[in-house]
Amino acid sequence: MKKGWALGVVCVLAGMLLGGIVGKVRYGGWTEQFVNWSAGEGMRRPTEATDMAVPEPKVRYERVFDFGTVSEDVRELKHAFRVENVGTAELKLSPGATSCRCTSAELPKGILAPGEAMEIPVVIQTVGVSGIFEQAATFFTNDPAAGEIQLNVSGRIDAPVWLERPELSAQRLVENVPSELSVNVYAVESQPLEVSDFRLGNEAIASFFKVTAEPLPAEALAEVQPPAGAGCRLKIEILPGIPMGAFSQTVTMRVHSQKRPELTLSIHGVVGDTIALFGRGWNEERNILTLGSIPSDRGLEQTYWVVVKGDAFDQTEIAVEDVVPECVRVSVGERSTMSETKTCRTALTISIPKGAATCNYWSDATKQLGTLTLKNKADGKSLKVYLRFAIY
Repeated sequence: MKKGWALGVVCVLAGMLLGGIVGKVRYGGWTEQFVNWSAGEGMRRPTEATDMAVPEPKVRYERVFDFGTVSEDVRELKHAFRVENVGTAELKLSPGATSCRCTSAELPKGILAPGEAMEIPVVIQTVGVSGIFEQAATFFTNDPAAGEIQLNVSGRIDAPVWLERPELSAQRLVENVPSELSVNVYAVESQPLEVSDFRLGNEAIASFFKVTAEPLPAEALAEVQPPAGAGCRLKIEILPGIPMGAFSQTVTMRVHSQKRPELTLSIHGVVGDTIALFGRGWNEERNILTLGSIPSDRGLEQTYWVVVKGDAFDQTEIAVEDVVPECVRVSVGERSTMSETKTCRTALTISIPKGAATCNYWSDATKQLGTLTLKNKADGKSLKVYLRFAIY
């Protein structure tokens, strides 16, 4: 009797277990929906990891476009890059710099809602451009994983004579310190290439530029693409005394070629003080450092470089004078010197600790940004950096 009773209990339990498994397999989705619905919208329990996730923007974009080979008669090239917000929060974008003044990019709007997309046109003026070209337009975003994006265009202008690069950028010139730039000129024909009669477009600073040319040896032409039969190297010396601030200059030269008698080279740069900052997100023309959009539960830590040039480079001692807001932590690291260029490089770490309070210093107006003031104790020179970021 007892054995029969025990066997009956086992059968009942086995039937319940089997029924539960079958019900879960056949009606699991419906059951989950019922549980969620019956709990009510405001009381809904998290059933997936995404229910607990903090909304974040996420940018997806077309990165590169190649125009291929283009005739030198073409005056302008244009391509529209698709940019999309595939995240769950608003994607904010702001314009950065372009790699060449021949290149421009117009941002149609500064905010994309989740799921929204737009096209950003990138235009390159090809007058005076020849040979292979590669240009880029930079934009800043509040995507935690992509604070800076680049839209890249490339191609080749088919021409009998061409400049290696149509524009030279003097990354950072120091007042009263000479500098030298160089660029190659190539020709399809194998006859000796003569370049002369240099004319400077900006007469106000023409006296600070000296341009010379010398033939390129045959081995320097061996790996040139497209193939070149002759070439020469232009040397551009920028002499001490050029005024501080941004500058631009053009060099128009006579090329002894019937097919293309003239070429024009553009030069631009900034003459600054002896102290400068280098690193991702740094815009020297506006002194703005974009740190990006920072999740409070992750924080931030980035390393940059403070570079000092001049005769007293080996005495450099960088100090942090002031930081706003207080949640931004800045520490000075090790330094290294390069005697050949009279340069000292000091590591600078900027961090925001985990758990920092939410705040918004994301703006195009400098008065609404954070600030960081650095000073070189050796000569008393200082650098004020505007910080653009948001913590959420």
